[in-house]
Amino acid sequence: MTDAMITKHERRTTKHGFTLVELLVALSVTSIILGAVAALAFAATSANDTTNEAARVNTELRTATLRITELLAHAKLIAGTPSGDIAIWAHDKGDAAGYGAGNNRVNAAEVVFMEVHSNKINLVTYTPTAWTLDWFRTTAFSIWLLKTGWAEYLMSIYGNRNELVVLPRAANIACSLDALPPYARRIEVSFDLQADGVDRTHKITVYLRSYAGHLLDAAGEIAADDD
Repeated sequence: MTDAMITKHERRTTKHGFTLVELLVALSVTSIILGAVAALAFAATSANDTTNEAARVNTELRTATLRITELLAHAKLIAGTPSGDIAIWAHDKGDAAGYGAGNNRVNAAEVVFMEVHSNKINLVTYTPTAWTLDWFRTTAFSIWLLKTGWAEYLMSIYGNRNELVVLPRAANIACSLDALPPYARRIEVSFDLQADGVDRTHKITVYLRSYAGHLLDAAGEIAADDD
């Protein structure tokens, strides 16, 4: 065997793997890299969750503001607050066929109830059944019936309840009026919305631009004489 062949053989047999120190260093570096990657992934996920939560809250706030403002800004009267809810004479346009439109009377098809719960706000209307269409078209409510809750009770008997949730997840909901119904011309709705574990208070303030106080007599009822 030649010297060259012996040297090559010795080189092959004297090769070795990582030492313990080298292995520990490699594991340490790998751990640092994996930890950094995990931290970045967690931060990205948290940022995405925060963005989604903020987007949800903003959407709910815009929707509630739009629907409540649209309803009340064009309302004729805030007629009463039975059981803590708000009875609203929303318009004087009559029913879908125009029956009762412009008659200066609170017809059943023109009333909206804003239900204020501890954690949400609903808008409730009633529509006639096949058997109660005439009742809905001919019935006009007094302010007293709306104030006491009897109007809604009768509508629940003769009609179908329709509910629209305008504020689905809130806390500390409160509504205040600038005067007792039916003389109120401004309503303020305050509530808390939670985002990222923090409660933030919001307010919606609306003035009745179509206020029909001129129809009220000295007793606070709609005058029998339109003039």
